Amino acid sequence: MKTEIEKMKSGEVYCFTDPEVVQSLKHARQLCAEMQTMTVEDKGYRETIEKLIPGLPQTATICPPFHCDHGHNISIGDGTLIIWQR
Repeated sequence: MKTEIEKMKSGEVYCFTDPEVVQSLKHARQLCAEMQTMTVEDKGYRETIEKLIPGLPQTATICPPFHCDHGHNISIGDGTLIIWQR
């Protein structure tokens, strides 16, 4: 039997109120909030973004601000640069 996180990752219908899903969402919100006060040059930036997006290639950069629901299901290729502008 799949966990609700496994269902979410595979695109199936899942329970939003499952404790593991709720914890994943809280974890991502906390890390995104921390990143809002950082730049890519700040000490701790890389550690924080890698906690949010495990497996992020060393050659990829995501410039804050950055927001996501969970983070652990994001896949980004080598050499990617993501910049958000208004």
